[in-house]
Parts: sequence; structure tokens; C-alpha cells
Amino acid sequence: MRWHLICCSLLLVIGCLGAWADTLVVAGRTQRLPAPLIIEGDEVLAPLTPALRLLGARAAQHGANLTITAADDRVITLTPGSAVAQAMGGKVNLTAAPRDVDGTLYLPARALAPWLNAEARYDDATRALSLNPLLSVTCGRGADGATQVQVHCAAPLQYRSGTLDDPPRVYYDFQQVALGMAEQQVPVEDSLIARMRLSQNGTTPAVVRLVVDLTTPGVLTATLGEHGRLVTLTAAKAAPAPALPAAPAVATPGLARLTGVTLTQPAAQQSELAVTTEGAADVDTAYNARAHQLTLTFPNGVNALTAAALAGLGDARVAGVEAQPGAHNSVRLVVTLKKDTGYLVHRDADGIHVLLGLFDISNMLVVVDAGHGGHDTGAHGEDSLEKDVNLDVALRTASQLTDAGARVLLTRRDDTFIPLDDRPALANTEGADLFIAIHCNSSAVRNSCSGTQTYYTTPQSAGLAAAMQTELVSALGLPNGGVRTANFLVTRKSRMPAILIEIAFINNTNEEKLLADPDFRQRVAAAIVNGVRRYAATRTWTLTHADRTLAAPAPAPAPAVAPGE
Repeated sequence: MRWHLICCSLLLVIGCLGAWADTLVVAGRTQRLPAPLIIEGDEVLAPLTPALRLLGARAAQHGANLTITAADDRVITLTPGSAVAQAMGGKVNLTAAPRDVDGTLYLPARALAPWLNAEARYDDATRALSLNPLLSVTCGRGADGATQVQVHCAAPLQYRSGTLDDPPRVYYDFQQVALGMAEQQVPVEDSLIARMRLSQNGTTPAVVRLVVDLTTPGVLTATLGEHGRLVTLTAAKAAPAPALPAAPAVATPGLARLTGVTLTQPAAQQSELAVTTEGAADVDTAYNARAHQLTLTFPNGVNALTAAALAGLGDARVAGVEAQPGAHNSVRLVVTLKKDTGYLVHRDADGIHVLLGLFDISNMLVVVDAGHGGHDTGAHGEDSLEKDVNLDVALRTASQLTDAGARVLLTRRDDTFIPLDDRPALANTEGADLFIAIHCNSSAVRNSCSGTQTYYTTPQSAGLAAAMQTELVSALGLPNGGVRTANFLVTRKSRMPAILIEIAFINNTNEEKLLADPDFRQRVAAAIVNGVRRYAATRTWTLTHADRTLAAPAPAPAPAVAPGE
């Protein structure tokens, strides 16, 4: 009985310690801290350096000093133990000195927040420190003379939008941000916009609401820029749309009329299909990878699109768009693509937007793990060792990810043995967004197996695994070994989405020849980058809008096969 009580007490203490763990939240991304925050008067010191990138800032170590470059290129240099920083050619007094705690640099959050264009909030009850980027709103005119409202932030913006009547107005709720303006109203001179109002609608979570009062019913078209850090709202009158003979002459309560469709190219590797509607439209999606067709079903839709409006739609990614009647007052838009691609669907106040193509990964920190190394050679081919192939592909992948704008950490850069536990530990310590382990497969009997496989362990990793397998199979042309689950240590202990790629079988004669080819290895690296891009279009990663659709559903796992790490 005594041992039972002691064990229960220990479990209670451990549970309480876990519940009391201090928390750091930066731009909506939450991290449980392994050590407590440091409180000095009104100042809170925290290990901020790995999270600065979420605010668009960069940190660089120069000897003992840490230099932070904010998103607007302002620079401040901190010295551990000194409450005086160097900035803009002068000195800045801090409320507390940065300090080294067991090899981790703790920074004064409240003092640094203005330099990071952010607001620091500390909740003593929950022991949570939040750094929310500041939101600013300006109003001007575009090149065509139309009024433009620009909403800017140091981090990618997340928002929900909607319309209200009597009087007509549009609201935007921006998530995980703080109001960076003293003015609660933004001056505007426009025949369509009466006024704009801002308010901090909440702090847990932090929400800023922008309300645009309209003089007459109209639309605000939202476009994204600066990798999601800028939202531009353009005002325009709601033009009456030509109705097809089959469409109702008057709006039907509960139904949304599809009134317009456009196809644009917001970036070299992307296309955007915009469907304008009268009334709030719901949308369901289904993707047929074999036919390269994306079907948008509007369950409460009425088709008012003309055949002429659809006839000319097409570009480098889109072969055509067709409207089809559906059951029970529904409409389907079938988008036929020229090749398999990622897609992202979102909804705002004026309709449905479908982004197609490759997606931005500049906000990602990716750990690339070259399997094995040193005395651990991995699997053997006739003329090659797995550890060498893994390293070469990892280096190529890191180079291509960096070119695409991502930040990359390699678990090893040469023929060095890295203990398995140290690999996910690096990713966890640095707060990485993704962990990708690169391996070659091997079978018990030579030439008995072939193909490409992607493994994952935790449910949060299924979407990344599905996206990666799609790109690898498409690029390499090897048999599709499927997305599988296995209890690998590196994927099990990584706190972020983590996968292990088995490129090909090194003890298959044909596949070993491919693995030895530098051109093939380059194709593998490119496919991994495209897999990350495809994942960047999914609900799991993309934070730009409230309504999102997965790029591809995660397939049902095949029976687990667990080759050695």
C-alpha cells in the first residue's frame, strides 16, 4: 500500500509539472518550454531566437553578440549580460539584460517587441508569453484609380471574412495579431466606402477586426502579396451578372448565384481561379489525380455563368473549366488540369478562390536527415553503400530547398555517425516545421523488391507523407510502394510532421544503377522540394485563410513494413 501511495504521488507531481510548463506563443505557433520563463519586474525573458523567423526577423551570432534584423530591415545587436543594446547607430537601454541559461540565450521580450513590430503579452495564470505581430492598415489608390485598402503584418496573415446588411458592410477578423495603430478609424475618400473601423476583438486568442462600411452594396476583392504578409482590398461596385435562361430571374433565398469566373497568374508557378458569387456560397472539393480533374461542388449554388465566360479559360496549368448541373439545386465546376498539381481553396466575402500550382515555403524550417553515416553504413548494394547515397541526396535537397526560400538544417554534412536520438532532438530544439529522413530500401533477397515508399508514425505526419509520395512517384517513375506507417525512432520522437523516405531498393540491380546516377539523385531532390510545396498547400500548413481544402487526401496506410533505419 505504501508503494502504491508513493507511485500515485509521483504521478501527481509529474502531471502537475507537465500542466505547469511555461508556454511561448509567437504569431499563433505554440511551443512548450523545457525550462521556465524568467520574470524580472515587468520584463519576461524567453528563448526567442528560434521563433524570430515567425515574425519575419533574422538572427545571426557574431561571437558573443546576437544581431537581430527585423522584417523592415531595422537592426539591433544584443550582448549577453548587458542591458545596453546597439541599434540604428546608437545605444538602446533594455529593461533587462539578455542572459545565457545552460547554453540557451534568453531575451527580454517586452523590450524587443517594438523592434520586432510585435506586442508582448504575459499571462501569469497560464504562464504563457505571447508575441503577436502588429497589424497596420492604410488606404490609397491603385494604378487604375480604384481605392485600395492595404493590411500589412510582419507574419503571414490569417483571417476570416463575412458580409453584413443594413447598412452594408464587410468585416475581416485577422487572427493572432495585435492592433499596431492608435487610430481606431482609417480615413478614406471613396464613393463606395463610408468609413473603416478597427478594434482589438480579443487577446486570447488575439484578434483584430476591420469593418468596412459601404455606401452601397458592393464587393471588396482581396489579393495577397509579400508571401501572405500583405492583403490588399480593392473596392468595386457589384455589377449585375448576365443570367442564363435556366437561372432564376430573382435571387432564391439560401442559394448563391455563380456570377463570374476569372483565371489569373499571381506568380510564375501559380494560377488562381476566382469564382464570384451573389450570396454566401458553400463549396466541396474532390480531386481525381488520374484524370487531373478538380471538381468544385456548390451545394447551394445556381449557375449564372455564360458559356462564353468559361470558353477561354486556360493557361499553363489549366486545360479548361466546365459548368455542370448537380442534384438538389447544386452546381459543379470541373477544372481540368494539364498535369497533377497541388491546390488550395479558400472563401472570402466576394466568392471562391482556387490557387493551383507550387506553393511558397519561405516560412519553413526543414530538418533534412541523411540516414546512417560513419561506421553505420546502412544497406549495401553491389557497388554502393546506403549512407553515401543518403548524404548526397540530402545535400542536393538542402541546396534546392534553400534556393526555394526555406531554411534548412542538416543532421550531418559528411560521413559522420549521428546517434538516432540526436536527429529528432535537433529538430525539436530548433523548433523545425518539418523533419525529412532520407534512406534507401533493401530486401531480404536481392532483386526481390522495387519501388518508392514513404513512412510516417504520428497522425500529424500523414498529410506530409501523402504529398511527398505523390511527388516522388511522379518524378522517379518507380513502382508506387505507397504511404506506410512504421515506428521509426526519428519519426516517432519528432514533435513536428516527420517522414522517412525510402527512395528505391539499393539491392535491386536496376535501382542501384539509378541511385548511382547524379541526374537521378537531382530528380529525387527536386521531387522532395515539390513534396514540401504540395504539403504547403494543405490545411495542415497553410494559414492564409480560414477555409482551406487538402491538396490530396491521405491514403489508407498499407500494411507496415519496417526495414532497418
